[in-house]
Amino acid sequence: MARPRAFDYEQVVAAAKEVFWDGGYEGTSVNDLEHGTGLNRSSLYRTFETKLGLFQAALDEYEHGFIDVMLGPVEAEGAGLEDAAGFFRALADLFGDPKSERGCLQINSITELAGRVPPLAHRGAQFADRYRSAFAHALGATATTGTTDNDTIVQRAELLASAAMGAWVAVRADHEAAARTCLAVAAQIEPWARPVRGGRTRPRAQGR
Repeated sequence: MARPRAFDYEQVVAAAKEVFWDGGYEGTSVNDLEHGTGLNRSSLYRTFETKLGLFQAALDEYEHGFIDVMLGPVEAEGAGLEDAAGFFRALADLFGDPKSERGCLQINSITELAGRVPPLAHRGAQFADRYRSAFAHALGATATTGTTDNDTIVQRAELLASAAMGAWVAVRADHEAAARTCLAVAAQIEPWARPVRGGRTRPRAQGR
């Protein structure tokens, strides 16, 4: 019978997440993780097998605890343009805090490792796809109302996904400039409810 853990798994993963977030994957040593989590390396290896295993657990915790909350309104049933714009306004609010210059743990791992660690490269691609799918879902309301064609929705979803990920890179250099950029993106989204061609009425704004 396996010996029960003498520590709280979720607390250890949350602590490791903070260590990785501060130091990056390659800049974080096992000694750093021992100090940050309060576990010795034998316990860490016994539980997570490798440093990469612990890092992926930290990314899981980050995605469930933060990304799910941020993207939730955009991915929800009935989401629309206002929810897509609201995502960028929420980012702007977040970026008002200098602490946001740590960036996004997932985006940081993508830019740091640049495809050199296959499991993380695959994960990064899935993360980018999630952004594109979320925005395409929210923009899909304009197709339902007949104001936008499907090709335009795909293009705009790609644009918003790139803007969101780029904002997380930009915030590491200047959090205030990144916040202004996010507000500018939100302002660009709102007029998309207007018809692409004449003869159609503009739908009533959502959430107003």
